Amino acid sequence: MRSWPIPNNLKGLRGFLGLIGYYMKLIKNYSLLSRSLAELLRKDKFLWTPSTTIGFKPLKTGMTPTHVLALPNFSKPFILEIGASDEGIGAMLM
Repeated sequence: MRSWPIPNNLKGLRGFLGLIGYYMKLIKNYSLLSRSLAELLRKDKFLWTPSTTIGFKPLKTGMTPTHVLALPNFSKPFILEIGASDEGIGAMLM
Protein backbone atom coordinates (compact mmCIF):
# COMPACT_ATOMS: atom_id res chain seq x y z
CA MET A 1 0.00 0.00 0.00
CA ARG A 2 2.81 2.41 0.82
CA SER A 3 4.25 2.03 -2.66
CA TRP A 4 0.89 2.63 -4.41
CA PRO A 5 1.64 5.10 -7.24
CA ILE A 6 -0.14 8.42 -7.67
CA PRO A 7 -3.03 7.75 -10.07
CA ASN A 8 -2.51 9.26 -13.52
CA ASN A 9 -6.06 8.77 -14.82
CA LEU A 10 -9.65 8.35 -13.60
CA LYS A 11 -9.50 4.55 -13.75
CA GLY A 12 -6.49 4.48 -11.42
CA LEU A 13 -8.15 6.93 -9.04
CA ARG A 14 -11.39 4.92 -8.96
CA GLY A 15 -9.41 1.78 -8.14
CA PHE A 16 -7.58 3.47 -5.29
CA LEU A 17 -10.73 5.08 -3.84
CA GLY A 18 -12.61 1.79 -4.15
CA LEU A 19 -9.99 -0.07 -2.15
CA ILE A 20 -9.57 2.65 0.47
CA GLY A 21 -13.33 3.22 0.71
CA TYR A 22 -13.87 -0.37 1.81
CA TYR A 23 -11.69 0.29 4.87
CA MET A 24 -12.83 3.86 5.57
CA LYS A 25 -13.71 3.07 9.19
CA LEU A 26 -10.05 2.31 9.86
CA ILE A 27 -8.74 5.64 8.53
CA LYS A 28 -9.01 8.66 10.79
CA ASN A 29 -10.58 11.68 9.02
CA TYR A 30 -11.31 9.62 5.92
CA SER A 31 -13.95 11.98 4.55
CA LEU A 32 -11.73 15.04 4.92
CA LEU A 33 -8.72 13.32 3.36
CA SER A 34 -10.63 11.83 0.44
CA ARG A 35 -12.67 14.93 -0.45
CA SER A 36 -10.20 16.39 -2.96
CA LEU A 37 -9.79 12.98 -4.60
CA ALA A 38 -13.54 12.42 -4.86
CA GLU A 39 -13.95 15.85 -6.47
CA LEU A 40 -11.63 14.74 -9.28
CA LEU A 41 -14.20 12.08 -10.21
CA ARG A 42 -16.82 14.78 -10.83
CA LYS A 43 -14.71 16.94 -13.13
CA ASP A 44 -14.46 16.60 -16.90
CA LYS A 45 -10.66 16.75 -16.90
CA PHE A 46 -8.31 14.74 -14.68
CA LEU A 47 -5.86 17.21 -13.16
CA TRP A 48 -3.72 16.16 -10.18
CA THR A 49 -2.93 19.13 -7.90
CA PRO A 50 -1.01 19.68 -4.66
CA SER A 51 -4.30 19.54 -2.72
CA THR A 52 -5.01 16.05 -4.05
CA THR A 53 -1.52 14.94 -3.01
CA ILE A 54 -2.26 16.26 0.49
CA GLY A 55 -5.20 13.83 0.71
CA PHE A 56 -3.57 10.94 -1.14
CA LYS A 57 -0.50 10.39 1.04
CA PRO A 58 -2.30 10.17 4.43
CA LEU A 59 -4.88 7.79 2.94
CA LYS A 60 -2.09 5.44 1.86
CA THR A 61 -0.36 5.54 5.24
CA GLY A 62 -3.70 5.27 7.06
CA MET A 63 -3.98 1.71 5.81
CA THR A 64 -0.58 0.60 7.08
CA PRO A 65 -0.31 1.24 10.83
CA THR A 66 0.75 -1.72 12.94
CA HIS A 67 -2.66 -2.09 14.57
CA VAL A 68 -4.23 -2.74 11.15
CA LEU A 69 -1.62 -5.21 9.93
CA ALA A 70 -0.98 -7.01 13.21
CA LEU A 71 -1.56 -10.71 13.74
CA PRO A 72 -4.71 -11.54 15.71
CA ASN A 73 -4.47 -11.73 19.49
CA PHE A 74 -6.52 -14.81 20.38
CA SER A 75 -6.65 -13.86 24.07
CA LYS A 76 -8.88 -10.86 23.19
CA PRO A 77 -12.40 -10.88 21.76
CA PHE A 78 -13.00 -10.41 18.03
CA ILE A 79 -15.61 -8.09 16.53
CA LEU A 80 -17.42 -9.26 13.42
CA GLU A 81 -19.13 -6.48 11.45
CA ILE A 82 -21.62 -7.69 8.88
CA GLY A 83 -23.90 -6.03 6.38
CA ALA A 84 -26.37 -7.22 3.80
CA SER A 85 -28.78 -5.80 1.26
CA ASP A 86 -30.77 -7.03 -1.70
CA GLU A 87 -27.65 -6.68 -3.82
CA GLY A 88 -24.82 -8.01 -1.69
CA ILE A 89 -23.38 -9.18 1.59
CA GLY A 90 -20.14 -8.35 3.36
CA ALA A 91 -18.27 -8.95 6.60
CA MET A 92 -15.19 -7.61 8.35
CA LEU A 93 -13.36 -9.23 11.25
CA MET A 94 -11.77 -6.72 13.60
